[in-house]
Amino acid sequence: MKYNAEKIRALRATRGARLEDVAKVVGISAGYLSLIERGTKKSMSAKVAKVLADFYGVPFESFSDETPPQRNDGKEGEMNIVLFRRLRVEKGVSLSAVAKAVGIDKSTLSLIETGKRMAPHYDTVVKLAKYYGVDPDTLMKPKTGQKEIPDLTRFLWEHPQFTFEGELVDIGSEGETERLMMAIRMGIVWAKHK
Repeated sequence: MKYNAEKIRALRATRGARLEDVAKVVGISAGYLSLIERGTKKSMSAKVAKVLADFYGVPFESFSDETPPQRNDGKEGEMNIVLFRRLRVEKGVSLSAVAKAVGIDKSTLSLIETGKRMAPHYDTVVKLAKYYGVDPDTLMKPKTGQKEIPDLTRFLWEHPQFTFEGELVDIGSEGETERLMMAIRMGIVWAKHK
């Protein structure tokens, strides 16, 4: 599969993960991942793309240079694109400025704003809501007739303190929340692929 190296590198960078750690969890060498991220390898197998996508929590098709429109699979709500665009215009900022401030790829924001990606990950919604000074639920369309599936990412952003096996866990800072989510992603990928 042909891919966009910059998108893959940006996913790792925005999560603050080390190349060696990602490679170890997904089961490839750090050297191979480095070749992928630098674009030296012109294509990668669908299996490697799938494992990387699972690790980063994105559809593997999103690595492609030609990202197809994303469909809402019912796991996350749809973005209110009219409000999203209005907030950006009212603030008088470009997509590039928002992307840089929030740490999200500009092409992802463009897909959201044009309605081609209607169901972004909740951590993306939280970052955008924080940037615009609104509640995350404000950026989402109300769900109709869907059974509510608990969203662990949402829970972690909304509950910086919780108990795990009877022990108090306090993830007060955004960086600590990101690190915990990275560890959970690593665990999920490991459980699925080992």
